[in-house]
Amino acid sequence: GAPASYMFSNTFQGCTKLNGSIPSGLFGTISGAPASYMYNSTFSGCTGLTGSIPSGLFGTFTNQPPATNMFYGTFYNCSGLSGSIPSGLFGNPKGAPATGMYTATFAYCSNLTGSIPAGLFGQIIGDAAPQMYQNTFLGCSKLTGSIPTGLFGDLSGEPQPSMFRQTFYGCTNLSGDIPSGLFGAINGEPADSMYQGTFYNCSHLTGVIPNNLFGELRGEPAQNMFAETFRGCSGLVGYVPPTLFGEMSATPAATNMMTRVFYNSGLATTCPCGTYEIPQGQGSPFNTGTTWSGKVECEIGVKPNEHWYNNQCVTDCDVNAPGGNSPITKLKTSGGLEFPILSTKPTTIALNFGMANDAICYAPLETGVGGTNSINFKDSTSGTLYHLGAVSSTAPSGWDPQALAAAGLL
Repeated sequence: GAPASYMFSNTFQGCTKLNGSIPSGLFGTISGAPASYMYNSTFSGCTGLTGSIPSGLFGTFTNQPPATNMFYGTFYNCSGLSGSIPSGLFGNPKGAPATGMYTATFAYCSNLTGSIPAGLFGQIIGDAAPQMYQNTFLGCSKLTGSIPTGLFGDLSGEPQPSMFRQTFYGCTNLSGDIPSGLFGAINGEPADSMYQGTFYNCSHLTGVIPNNLFGELRGEPAQNMFAETFRGCSGLVGYVPPTLFGEMSATPAATNMMTRVFYNSGLATTCPCGTYEIPQGQGSPFNTGTTWSGKVECEIGVKPNEHWYNNQCVTDCDVNAPGGNSPITKLKTSGGLEFPILSTKPTTIALNFGMANDAICYAPLETGVGGTNSINFKDSTSGTLYHLGAVSSTAPSGWDPQALAAAGLL
């Protein structure tokens, strides 16, 4: 029959001594339009339930828009449930998002396994709603596989408070790249906590962050808007995309707006020399979150071989050569990225090479016409710096001493 608001709300909430599996067909053959709060906290805190979630448990919602808080905390802290989330578990709702519709639905279901099914939430189309996917998979540490493309539907409109707050927080075994367009085409002024902790500690996600992942943001910053969004995402690589944070104004500062957004991530958050901002993974401006200058991206077209460090242009050979004086074959930054090191900086700027103990690095003879190299040995006075013949020299393949010597550059 047709659903009614609150019809299964809190039905088994806190029944910690219920055990065994959830019976298939428990709620009958419900169909029609979803109703608000209908499965709110239905099994919340049922830590003794085990087995898989039955397919079709919630009936068939086809081509009907979601309702407010309809699956709010439905399986919250059902830590004994296991197996994969069934495809089509919520039917095929279609239409505009609703406030809190999937808030904390699977939060702390720490033994669910397998991949998140494509199309799990139906065909969501329209303007974003507050808390719509807040904490949805919070603490689901055994979910695996990639995040499906289009998982959250075709979203549009202005950002809403906490709309993706901690959605994948602690999903440490999700893998693969973050899909382009995952959050739809959100556009407008930021909202409080909109992406706070969204990918916190998703350490197995890989690849680069898609440009425009968060849509087209503009206007004044909001509290906690990107606090810890990528914190602990150690598998992500590359630079901050050029327009990741849109065109928001830098002032007035909002509380914790960018706090530790890249803390302990694998991102190279230091831009090449010639840019105007210095995004740091563990420091200003993304640590306190209140010192953002309004420009956070690396500029396109700037050579990625030189970086600002303490207001100096630095190419960092911070690499310990294995076996003492064994040569290193590539120059690496302190973040582990490999770059050629031909410099194009003006004559007034010296290029500083910070070298670890017994490291061997290759550098241009000069940073510009008449420029000089500043050599900084970090651990001792040992180490070797080989000079290329001129700024315009082409770096030999492999950067090994034999190739350099054969090219007449040693």
